[in-house]
Amino acid sequence: MVWDAERKALVLAQNQDIKISRISAIDAVLAWENSTPLAIDEFYQQARLSSDGSYIEYNSGRGFQPLMDGNLRLVDAPYGNFTDIAVGGDGRLVAGYSNDSDQHGLLVFQLAKRWQAAVALVEKPIRVAIDQENRVWAVSEANLFCCEGEPIPHAYQPQATRFEPVEINPNPLRLIYQKPLDGTDIPLALNIDDQQLGILVRHGDDTQSILLENFNQPSEDFERYLIQSEYGLMTDFAFLTHSKIAGLVPRDPTDTEYRQRDCLIVALISEANGENSGVVLRERYPMLSQFSARFVRSADGINRYQAEVSIDSEQALAGYQVYPRQVLALPRPKYITAAMASLSEQLDSSQPDTVWHRVYLEGCIPSGCKVTLYVKAYNSPEEKTTSRYIEQPDWIWCNHRSEQAFGQGLVSAKPNSSGLFEVLLQRDSGPVRRITGRYLQIRLKLESNGKSTPEIHALKVYYPRHSYQEAYLPQHFHQENSVDKSLDHLNANGADVRERLLAAFEGVLTPIENQIVAAETIINPQNTPLNNLYWLAELFGQRIQSHWPEDRQRSWIENAGSIQKFRGTLCGLNQALDIATSGGVSKGQIVVVENYLLRRTMSTILGLDMDDKQHPLTLGTGESGNSIVGDSLFLSDEHSREFMALFAEELGDDSDQKTVDKFFDKYAHRLSILVHGDAQAQVQVVKEVLTTQVPAHLEWKIIETDTPFVLGLAPLLGIDTYLENEVKGRPVILNDIYLGKEGLLTNPAAFSPQDINARVN
Repeated sequence: MVWDAERKALVLAQNQDIKISRISAIDAVLAWENSTPLAIDEFYQQARLSSDGSYIEYNSGRGFQPLMDGNLRLVDAPYGNFTDIAVGGDGRLVAGYSNDSDQHGLLVFQLAKRWQAAVALVEKPIRVAIDQENRVWAVSEANLFCCEGEPIPHAYQPQATRFEPVEINPNPLRLIYQKPLDGTDIPLALNIDDQQLGILVRHGDDTQSILLENFNQPSEDFERYLIQSEYGLMTDFAFLTHSKIAGLVPRDPTDTEYRQRDCLIVALISEANGENSGVVLRERYPMLSQFSARFVRSADGINRYQAEVSIDSEQALAGYQVYPRQVLALPRPKYITAAMASLSEQLDSSQPDTVWHRVYLEGCIPSGCKVTLYVKAYNSPEEKTTSRYIEQPDWIWCNHRSEQAFGQGLVSAKPNSSGLFEVLLQRDSGPVRRITGRYLQIRLKLESNGKSTPEIHALKVYYPRHSYQEAYLPQHFHQENSVDKSLDHLNANGADVRERLLAAFEGVLTPIENQIVAAETIINPQNTPLNNLYWLAELFGQRIQSHWPEDRQRSWIENAGSIQKFRGTLCGLNQALDIATSGGVSKGQIVVVENYLLRRTMSTILGLDMDDKQHPLTLGTGESGNSIVGDSLFLSDEHSREFMALFAEELGDDSDQKTVDKFFDKYAHRLSILVHGDAQAQVQVVKEVLTTQVPAHLEWKIIETDTPFVLGLAPLLGIDTYLENEVKGRPVILNDIYLGKEGLLTNPAAFSPQDINARVN
């Protein structure tokens, strides 16, 4: 059995007749030394080392040509020759170089921005790689190195006549990390996935190991997996999952027809005692041909190998000698027909003579497959070896997603095939058939027809037994005897038969009772089934939109009381908009402004707080002219009479009343809703909320903008401190867009950007 990380289930291992080269260690090392690296960008353009290894050349369909940077400088080795290349990150190529003496290092080339930078190392890099954070990794004979950084975007020339920054480039390409290898390890390959780094090494006795370094949990020592293989040495590897690799074994020179063409698939198994191992799986990942004993380094992260190109093919006419092909599994797997294993952990109830009740299984048991459960119970660890496993009856399929009330389950339900299964734990002989003991040990046997496999996603054991006989019948109906192994030759007594018969009804009724007990879940918006949301919303006097995402519907119903309580107020409107737009108000993408807050006056009004520090559009930049003079004093220009008329109507005349009316016409009972960023795609949702939540006497207007701004600052000074993901520029269209504002001319991350059609962004 193996754990399938993709299906998240325990399954039967594959049992293919794998065809892997048994090349000798000497020939494998020779093939490794003669192997050549190949890298491809996201547009399938190739890059390789020149024939002498001094520079990098590319092929975009017009034959191989030298790779140049943005200043038309050759991308060549600063010293000696290149040793390896790889692509990754945001479109970067890294190459290790060395003069085999005293000059070693890494060269990084950015495919889109076309810059190159180099950093020195103390040892010759054998293999290189780039992770998703643009960190550059290299392994030498004795160390693992990590570098990061880049040059500044534009050339900069310091001048003695002006102040200069202390560091012109605060983040240059530099060495940030170094970790030694074990002295017995001979590194062969380096590879990276999104969580970890792996190094393939060999030892003096021609065994091999995989060394893992977790990016999230770095440690002083590598996590070592000794590969248990009887086949030839691997010269390269690729991650299929976090715990499964595909190894490339060089082609045997004597295999002229290339029959031994499979990759070596290894499962990395962690043990509690630290003795990790790499176990060869009988899974087939065949290759059509093998040009080099190296995998391809692809910018898109897809695992590929170097396949030969036929002479009369289109690739050969375009100057290609190698055609990358994806590493794929054989589409029709073949499984082991039967396997048995025991759970390493024993279940402890903490009570002697516990009556173990039921076991629920969530998984799939396809036609032609079978899962058999064996258990044994005992009161002390000493009895573990003397107790025998007892085979349990066949599983019964349950018409529930999960044994937990209103649970969603782990797999979709299909009668007698997948979903939830149960079995009542019982002995196979004796007057009393209960399974009793403090500890419980479980064993599973999986069987298949070879074409499919059972899948076990979860096992759940319930104890103690919920016995209707003990709970509801008089004392003289109860079980009076205990389990006696010496009486296993006898039939079950009446109390035991009655208990197991009533357990059949209990198994049906208990899930129903659990749903009744958890009935409050039905009116809990976050837990109720999806189909209940609509009538639940009506129960609270709300109407939810059917096109809303499920989490938004649940959040709206959950906050229905607050929405109704503050309906018609600014805070209520903000809450409704925030829920309806999945956090648009909280993120600052939707700003509701009462227009009267946009007023400006040069009057000084004592007793009125004009502070606008919390205003979403001005952020404290407004100027009111307020001064501390006295208790009730207005200082105003002749033409600024609005506030005097509003706050001292008894002093006004007809002209003041006209001023008040004009003020209200301009500012009062009006809302402006600023919508920018990703929220622009939800303008229709905003309109729906405004229609139902804004009082009828208010007028509102939606203002859409691509650029968030602070009124009075950004429009005048070009300052934008709003934190959000930068909006991607539109394609450049002549006489239609502004270059540098909404349209950007950038290179695609390719070895030859000019050969990419219609890729201007």
